[in-house]
Amino acid sequence: MDVRTLILLAISCLMLILLVRTLVRPASRPAQVRTVVEPEGEGWLSLEELAERLDTRPGEIVALVERDAIPFWVQPGSGRDHPRTFWFRRDEIDAWTIG
Repeated sequence: MDVRTLILLAISCLMLILLVRTLVRPASRPAQVRTVVEPEGEGWLSLEELAERLDTRPGEIVALVERDAIPFWVQPGSGRDHPRTFWFRRDEIDAWTIG
């Protein structure tokens, strides 16, 4: 192999590495997650209640939360790592589904 071929091969490898890193990089997360201490009353829906209301599986709702595609709240200290602590305001979900 000549020097020109080696340089082109090195550049191609570098570009492939950069492309893979870009595609594999996790999606950016918002800086602040909305929290609710004690979600009580008819204005709040749990993950299971929302899944039933939307006629889908809880895993589908979690996927929407992970993509920031649905408005949600979490209990303080739990973050996105604990799906059972996700809460949804009924009025926000109504607005989300309608509009």
